[in-house]
This record gives sequence, structure tokens and C-alpha cells, in this order.
Amino acid sequence: MIPVKYREIVLPKLRRDANKMTAALKNKVAVAIDELTVPLMWMIHFAVGYPYRYPELQLLAFAGPQRNVYVDDTTRRIQLYTDYNKNGSSEPRLKTLDGLTSDYLFYFVTVLRQMQICALGNSYDAFKHDPWMDVVGFEDPDQVTNRDTSRIVLYSYLFLNTAKGCLVEYATFRQYMMELPKNAPQKLNFREMRQGLIALGRHCVGSRFGNGFVRVGDE
Repeated sequence: MIPVKYREIVLPKLRRDANKMTAALKNKVAVAIDELTVPLMWMIHFAVGYPYRYPELQLLAFAGPQRNVYVDDTTRRIQLYTDYNKNGSSEPRLKTLDGLTSDYLFYFVTVLRQMQICALGNSYDAFKHDPWMDVVGFEDPDQVTNRDTSRIVLYSYLFLNTAKGCLVEYATFRQYMMELPKNAPQKLNFREMRQGLIALGRHCVGSRFGNGFVRVGDE
């Protein structure tokens, strides 16, 4: 997501005494960033307009062969490029996040993820190689160790549960719908909320643009 020539300028310099952190403190840092991941997923889910299906959201990557997160050169806002699979066909979609959401996501990648990598350490090996992962830089992918896989995932995919060694699962993401908003008499499931967001864009936002507006449901 960040060009190589700018990484030294953008990425934070971690404290030299980071290796003096206790194991308990490192674990707290890693767990805290895991906990921040799900609210960020929800923030992006609401910010993209026409909402993603969960697998699309789950597989967002800022680096690697499956990368689909970019920064627009002009606006400096984050863009998400995904292949939407509908009826067996692939339909590419490019979405630009608003400024605030872009800032949160950029900070997450450049600061929080780097802190998490530091806290987990070089011996972290919770992730196992799965067929859906594109492993590059290895002559024989079957020889890739869990440590290799974990490093690749940490430097590629956005939404991780590092404690379990997996991408954030739907059950974890869905838990927020069961708890929030606390004052709502009835909670919506993911499908109902997604359809509601589509209807909001179609009937409320779209009507403000007149006949020239292409409704998201008509794409």
C-alpha cells in the first residue's frame, strides 16, 4: 500500500527498548489491537456505500498478490478494489473511503499493525498455510512453515485474529450486532442490515441525484 521509497519516512520507528517489554505486556498489546480490528471492520462496512458481503470484507489485503487496498494519488484516500462474484461471474468494484475512515485504516496499517508485529515477535507461528493463500518467494509452498505463513499474513491481510491464528471470523464480527445499539428494541442480522443499507442508498441517496444516478442495485 505504501511505495518502497516512502516506507522509511511513513512507517514509525519503534522504541529501541521494545525488546525489554515483558511477555505479559506484549500479549496485552497484541490482544488490544485484535480487539480494535472488529470495530474497524464495521467502520469500513458502513463507509463503502453499497455494502460488501462478509467474505469480501474479510479478505481485504494491503499487500501481497491478493492486495486490494490502495491509496489514491490525488485525494490521499484509501480505495478498495474487489472482484464481486455474482451468479458465478466476477464483477470488479472500486470504492473510495471517506477521509476519516481512510485515516483510521491508514493508521491501523502503518502504526498499530507494526506495533502488533513487534509485540508478537519473530517466533510467532499461529497461522497455518491454507490453499486460498498465495505464497510467494518460496520454491515449494509445501515447505512453508507456520512461522513463514504467519509473517506473510501479518504483512498482507487487514483483519486478523492473531490469538487464534485466523482471519476474523463471521461469528466474531456478528457479535457486535447482538450487542449494539444497546437501546434498540430489536437487533438486525447481517443480511437485514445489508439490505437496509442498499435500500438507503437506492431510495434516499439516489433520489437526490435525479435520473442520471445509477442505482447500486442496477449495476
